[in-house]
Amino acid sequence: MMEEGKMPLGERVRGLLGRRVSVLVVLMALVVVAVELPVEGWLMELLRQFRLWGAGTGLVLAVVAMGLRMRWWWVVTALVLAGWQGWPLLEWRRSPGMKEEKAAESAAKETGGRLTVVTCNLLYEMREPGRMIELLGAADADVIVLLEFTPGWDREMGRELWGRYPYRVAEAMEGPFGICLASRVPLSGAKVEHDPGGFPCVAAVVEVRGMRVGLLGVHPMPPMRPDGYAMWREGFASWPGMLARLGVSERVVVGDFNATPFCRTFRGFVAGQGLRETSRGYGLESTWFPGRLPWGLPLDHVLVSKGLRVRGYEVGPEAGSDHRWVRVELGVD
Repeated sequence: MMEEGKMPLGERVRGLLGRRVSVLVVLMALVVVAVELPVEGWLMELLRQFRLWGAGTGLVLAVVAMGLRMRWWWVVTALVLAGWQGWPLLEWRRSPGMKEEKAAESAAKETGGRLTVVTCNLLYEMREPGRMIELLGAADADVIVLLEFTPGWDREMGRELWGRYPYRVAEAMEGPFGICLASRVPLSGAKVEHDPGGFPCVAAVVEVRGMRVGLLGVHPMPPMRPDGYAMWREGFASWPGMLARLGVSERVVVGDFNATPFCRTFRGFVAGQGLRETSRGYGLESTWFPGRLPWGLPLDHVLVSKGLRVRGYEVGPEAGSDHRWVRVELGVD
């Protein structure tokens, strides 16, 4: 066997890179197994947030392994890990029952009431206010929930948009945690509530075709550090009480949750409140980061109770923010 020092430079480089790739594949396998365990805590939830990044990483490792002509099991292992991490992309497109629900909605499109909701993280730095306001106007929503809502955004909206949305409840703040709920239909019980960390939420009730629908707009602290994770969890824990105080059975919870659907905290809230994700059946898309999955993250959500039917779901274009808005059309009987 040829000694390593006497190998051609290309062979030595290939061997060195191969060892690095094999270590990364093993580490990725350990992470994938760890996050499936019933273990709570900041690090586990953070790793679950980036599940789809793992899918992209697995594909890159598989391609590199093939290029380095590594043993076949390294390539297969990387592909299996990528597939396991990326399967939600297929699940969201083919969610059970959604095809039948869409067919029923198509047949009944012109009947019943309609409530269109948009949630939009504006970005407090206000990079392209004119374009953002133009796109929000074109979205033609009945209700919009605006995150990172600042006094500057309030002034800009007042020039061009507030005439169409006369019913509002808001807490404008400098920085990333101001919030606003604006509606072109009357609101009742509209108020700003605060979670235990002091982050504002907006709550109100609208009436559509005689049905009262509760709305809750949220934007908790990002769970990127242990202290932020604790406040993020406190936010999720406080929202059921806010929903209960609205006193209605049909509910819509919208906003930038700083959570992907793979977090157990997020999934527990959705299941515990009898809600569902309106994106299911329409495909999982990135709403944060100027790119597409797997490198972006689906952080912005519209969750609805089971008595509301999903007629349409779309993610908007980029408009100067690091987020894209989500627009959902709901059927209300």
